[in-house]
Amino acid sequence: MILLVDYLVNSSKRVFIFQLYIVYLGERRHEDPDLVTASHHDLLSSLLGSKEEAMNSIVYSYRHGFSGFAAMLTESLADQIAGF
Repeated sequence: MILLVDYLVNSSKRVFIFQLYIVYLGERRHEDPDLVTASHHDLLSSLLGSKEEAMNSIVYSYRHGFSGFAAMLTESLADQIAGF
């Protein structure tokens, strides 16, 4: 699902378009909501290269009924996450 929230980042003559993506990860693997959120940060950190970037990217963590998050991502990053 893509919401109509976009922003552009111009870096080294390349333009990156970030959109809000909702990533559904299925059932929670932890009962503790803080551990669920930490797992979201870990997943994004592995792709973005740092926990700080992951934390800045995530807009919301779904951590009670299921596991997932909403984050500002490029289409390429969203495709990589879909491959997990």
